[in-house]
Amino acid sequence: AVITGVVHGGQQPVSGATIQLYTVGTSADGSTSTPLLTQTVTTDASGNFSITGLYSCSSATLAYIVATGGNPGIGAANSDLALMTALGPCSALTANTFVMINEVTTVAAVYALTPYMTSYTAIGSGSSDAQTLAAAFALAAQYANTGTGLSPGSGAPAGTTIPSSLINTLADIVSACVNSAGGSFADSSSCGQLLALTTPGSSATPPLNTIAALLYLAQNPALNTSALYNLAVAS
Repeated sequence: AVITGVVHGGQQPVSGATIQLYTVGTSADGSTSTPLLTQTVTTDASGNFSITGLYSCSSATLAYIVATGGNPGIGAANSDLALMTALGPCSALTANTFVMINEVTTVAAVYALTPYMTSYTAIGSGSSDAQTLAAAFALAAQYANTGTGLSPGSGAPAGTTIPSSLINTLADIVSACVNSAGGSFADSSSCGQLLALTTPGSSATPPLNTIAALLYLAQNPALNTSALYNLAVAS
């Protein structure tokens, strides 16, 4: 099994990010995913990674890949950084598979998989809705191209309009946090503000990373729209 790829925050490579490949849980919606890599993998100085020979699809169904932490080119690691790409059937990964992990693929994955997701380590379904989970992975591929990290992706039915402007806007909002040194909940940093603005009420547990923040926003799409929009940097 061969797969290579790169992690970017916007146009910047993320070095030292930890890579993990997961297959979805099968016991219930939002059930715990299974990590597939047999050793720790991190990105190099250019954001590149390879997991060739480090996993098997023999017991895997649908797969997705996550990058956490790492230095987005600002001289320090960002503990709030979490990005992902929904890959689809593990058996479809080939020697020619190249994966881009960035904010666009993260928005695509989170918004498509929200009904089956409680965190980036818990995406799954029971047997009764396994087909609809597979359809959600296909939707993620329509939202964003997993090889280029651009929206739209491929496979959308004729006549379908993919909301690429919305996807890119959400990605730009998240990039303000990704391309930073991180922050603490509700502080003045981009990450602190993102985590606070995506928390749905005082009784909710604040998100701990960018994927969790997007998941809350996907579940509560009316949260702090203007303030979130203003987090996106002009570039």
